[in-house]
Amino acid sequence: MLMSTDTVSPSCRHWAGFILLWVLQAVVFWRGMEMIKKFIDFAGPAVYVVMFILAGYMVWRAG
Repeated sequence: MLMSTDTVSPSCRHWAGFILLWVLQAVVFWRGMEMIKKFIDFAGPAVYVVMFILAGYMVWRAG
């Protein structure tokens, strides 16, 4: 059922994930712009690597 309480109310796992990501974002923010620059320097290339891997996988699966 679409509106059952299991799908609407968040579980402990959802709350744990939310709090973990909130804390990680807060740490990056509190460390200042230098930490944000380091994070962007790491995350930028990682996004491109994952994008190319997924594009290659899609081309491989399409034949």
